[in-house]
Amino acid sequence: MLRRAFAVLSIAVAGALFATAVSAQTVTGEVTDANNTFVFKGARISIVELQRSATTDDRGQFRFSNIPAGEYTLLVAYVGAADKSLPITVT
Repeated sequence: MLRRAFAVLSIAVAGALFATAVSAQTVTGEVTDANNTFVFKGARISIVELQRSATTDDRGQFRFSNIPAGEYTLLVAYVGAADKSLPITVT
């Protein structure tokens, strides 16, 4: 059953964009299976174009601060699952 959960990886960018006082953005999200029943703790999340990465916490959540406006690709890598990408726009 655990193996099946790894095969279906979804990216939920929850409340994806929040403005900050320095006119930079914060991108946050959670990495779960398709049913939101399994969180991927320790997944590596990258913003490809900025060459920045983070690791999900025990709740599968990640956070990037000070992201300039633009279009980016989030890439999720997790051992045992195929990489998954998601286009995002930071305004």
